[in-house]
This record gives sequence, structure tokens and C-alpha cells, in this order.
Amino acid sequence: MSSLRDQMLKAGLVSEKDARQADHRKRQQAKAAKAHPAPPPAEEDAAARALREQQARDRELNARAKAETEAKDREQRERQHREAALDKALRDGVLLGWEGNRDYHFSDGGTIQRIRVTDEAARRLEAGKAAIVRLPGPAGGYAVVVAGAAEQLRQADPARIATFHRQG
Repeated sequence: MSSLRDQMLKAGLVSEKDARQADHRKRQQAKAAKAHPAPPPAEEDAAARALREQQARDRELNARAKAETEAKDREQRERQHREAALDKALRDGVLLGWEGNRDYHFSDGGTIQRIRVTDEAARRLEAGKAAIVRLPGPAGGYAVVVAGAAEQLRQADPARIATFHRQG
């Protein structure tokens, strides 16, 4: 029985040179296969499974990180919105012309403070129709605001209210 190579050479389908090149390629492939043998099927499955598990863990970690980032961003936006609402309530609720010649004493955190107010502002403070609030910032200080604004400030940030004589 002759080899396929011999039969193709006799039939004239390939030249001697082509046959030698084919033998050379076959030897090179065999040599490469010996140098880098394919892993047994069980090891291949374990490696593929480990890769899939790692990818699943990575996706889960990425999803958690994204959710945490979104939560922090949402919290920061809500805080900024709340602070803007507080500042607006403070600006809109300040009793115009509240500073005057009359001393008004009040307790703020256990210490007695004094501000100078008009007679009308003092009556409103005593009747619970106005409140004294702490101003934000390093300069601090106090301002007299109407009861509606004081109620908004009290609900959002109770620490801003220095004194508020609410009725009921």
C-alpha cells in the first residue's frame, strides 16, 4: 500500500517540492503541539469556570460601586437642594426692618443673648409670629424671620432656630 503522498506524486497532482513543503509543515505542527500541549478537558473546564466566576464577581463589584456612587451623588444633590431651600426660606422670611433701638434678650444654647429690635419685631417675637434664627457662615449672627419661614427652618434644620415662641 503506498501513501497518499506517493499516489499524488504518481498522478502528477503535486510536485516533489510541494510534497516536501507539506511534510515540513506537518513536522512543524507536530513539534509545536509537543511544545504546547492542549490542557486536558477537565483542566480547561476548571479554567473556563474560574474565568466566568471572576467575571461575575467583577460585574457584581462594578454594579455595587456604581450604586454607591449614584447614592452619594443623589445624597449630595438632596443636601444641596435642602440647603438652597433653607437659604431661600431665610432670605424670603427675614422680617424687614427688624433692627431697632429696643433690647430683646433670649436664651441661645444656655447663654443669654441680646439683639436690638424694633417694638413691632419684639411684639411679633413674643406672640410667636416671628423667631430668631442663627445666620450661617463664619460671621454668624442672628436674624428675625416670620413664623412660616421659622417653621420651615425648624423642620429642615432645628439647629438654626435660636428662639421661637410657637403657639400651640
